[in-house]
Amino acid sequence: MPTESWDDYLMEELRNPEIASGFLSDAFETGTPVEIVHAINRVLEANGAKNGFEIPEELIALRKLGLHFNITSSATLAA
Repeated sequence: MPTESWDDYLMEELRNPEIASGFLSDAFETGTPVEIVHAINRVLEANGAKNGFEIPEELIALRKLGLHFNITSSATLAA
């Protein structure tokens, strides 16, 4: 019986907008710039995007100013 890899499981989970929003919020809150870009790319990849994303350094610099990000799925907002 084949077992699902962690990567396959993560990609499946990141198709859920609520899980993806939490994953990205955590990355923006606690991640390094490299980890933030990686998280964005993982969500994009899980949802069928073919090209990666390069995050502007200015966006990451906002966190240093004390600004925090809260990524919310539109499904959550509609509920």
